[in-house]
Amino acid sequence: MSEQRIKVESGPPQQMISDADDVAAPPAREQSNSAEQVKDKAQQAAAPAKEKAREVAGEAKSHAQAAAGQAKDKASAQVDEKSTQVGQQIGAQGEALDGVAGELRNQGKDGPAQVAEQAAEKVKNVGDYLEQADGEKLVGAAQKAAQDNPAAAAAVGAAAGFAAGRALKASRPDDSPDEDEPTAPGS
Repeated sequence: MSEQRIKVESGPPQQMISDADDVAAPPAREQSNSAEQVKDKAQQAAAPAKEKAREVAGEAKSHAQAAAGQAKDKASAQVDEKSTQVGQQIGAQGEALDGVAGELRNQGKDGPAQVAEQAAEKVKNVGDYLEQADGEKLVGAAQKAAQDNPAAAAAVGAAAGFAAGRALKASRPDDSPDEDEPTAPGS
């Protein structure tokens, strides 16, 4: 027994220290294996979520494309309808110019009659083009014209805005008081 006391008093035996090291800290290789296992499990758990996210994104993209296609088709149909109406109106104006040219010829004014006939022919050609062209073709032609000459496109836009404003103002009933004008007291 005295021998054991000496060992205890001088410190724990070396074997006890090395055994404690083995229990206290697992080897680095076991730690890296467990970290890799955790990483693999996390990736396996995240894989279905990633796949679902891709699926949802794909569905959203296809819905957006379908909606854009429907909007484009609807706009094209409206442009087509309106251009046909405008083409018919312009064609009628061309016919009216033909009538003016005939009257001028009857009056013996061949020079002005010839000018009116040429103008009538050009107006009727524009009317025919508008009646026959589809909406997509017209929108494409307008885009190309705007790209080729942006200043002219801006001028046409300004003129159209001015004309629309005048048309709206003219369509307002005359008996309604203007917003700018003060009302008379007692009215």
